[in-house]
Amino acid sequence: MTIRSKNGNLREIKVQSLKLTLKFTSPLASALQSDTIFGQFCWYYSYIYGVEKLESLINQEKPFTVFSDGFLEDHIPMPVLKPVSID
Repeated sequence: MTIRSKNGNLREIKVQSLKLTLKFTSPLASALQSDTIFGQFCWYYSYIYGVEKLESLINQEKPFTVFSDGFLEDHIPMPVLKPVSID
């Protein structure tokens, strides 16, 4: 995957993906959006490891992780944009 760093340069990074299946015991009030999932991750990480470790994780030069919106199991939507070629 190619990303743009803070200084505007393009960099190639290796990407690993992880699929989590959540089983809820009650209905959700709204859809699972990536910012909500990321916020819950941050609260839990800071609870377990402390705020200082969370801040150092977030302030790294390259992203430590990317969260997507939640989807129904086995129903990941197809991308709507054409792939971008970088010369």
